[in-house]
Amino acid sequence: MRKFLKTVGEARGKEIIKQMIHARVGGNEPARGQQTIHASDLTKDKPTYCPRAVRLSELRVPPVRRPPQFLPVATAMTFNEGRDKQWRLNNDWLVDVMYGAWGCRACMTVIDWGPVPDEGCACGAALWEYIEPRIIDYISKTSGGLDGVVDIGKKKLHLIECKIMKADNFKTLVVPLSEHRVRTRLYLRQIAGSKQKYAKEIETDYAHILYIMRGHGYKQEDGVISPLKEFIVERDDSEIQQFIGMAHALTLSREDESYGYPAGICNTQMCDRAKMCPVSKECFSEKPGTITWLKQDSPVHDGLNIKWIVDGEKVDECTNG
Repeated sequence: MRKFLKTVGEARGKEIIKQMIHARVGGNEPARGQQTIHASDLTKDKPTYCPRAVRLSELRVPPVRRPPQFLPVATAMTFNEGRDKQWRLNNDWLVDVMYGAWGCRACMTVIDWGPVPDEGCACGAALWEYIEPRIIDYISKTSGGLDGVVDIGKKKLHLIECKIMKADNFKTLVVPLSEHRVRTRLYLRQIAGSKQKYAKEIETDYAHILYIMRGHGYKQEDGVISPLKEFIVERDDSEIQQFIGMAHALTLSREDESYGYPAGICNTQMCDRAKMCPVSKECFSEKPGTITWLKQDSPVHDGLNIKWIVDGEKVDECTNG
């Protein structure tokens, strides 16, 4: 049962509300599964994505599961603030030009794709809420959640990636951060390689990254006080070649066992990542890697065991070794 202070005297000098919030926010959050190949996992710096580790993890009996992630209160509230601002972008600031799926908060009816409905739901409510589109590349099976897709008056709809940033970093920002640029290019490649019905409606040559500052904003070069900065990111498949390739190697191994298994990213069992890997023992003693991928148009691995090279579009027989 919840315990409440009964007198004003008990409350004086105590951080009652703060303690109540701390008791309810943060803590262990279940880790998401690895069956879906998320663009955010592929492009994350730590831990570096390894298709071999994922494949060997799911082949172990029982399969290896990711441990829960502990979120301190401050981190959890920071994440919540970012989600709140993205919600505002989708459902308030740009709601009249936003395209995606829309769900009724009253009866859970979902409209698969389009602008926000002009009319209320059949249940009588008018409580539409944006549902982030998820795009899947047909061959590699990489999956990405799109922060927003908008009509800017051009022939095609445009992708927006929304990022929240603290004031000090925001003020000195002159180009998109590398991780954000790479992930946005990966999304553009996924859209181009998708067979989902709405993918063809979205521009794949470039996208927009919108940074939102935490706080009031400041006077920018145009003389306007704003908490927003926008950058255009052009598609460049060469920068994301390795990520599409890693996903393709994992997908190929899953779909056809005759191809074998992806190669790994660790050179030795003593490297830092291998020491933390739950399947390090199997990686270096069982099921040799037979599938590699390209980085800067060159195979990442060679050797007698490597039989196949993938690039997100095709499978070539390897002549190395």
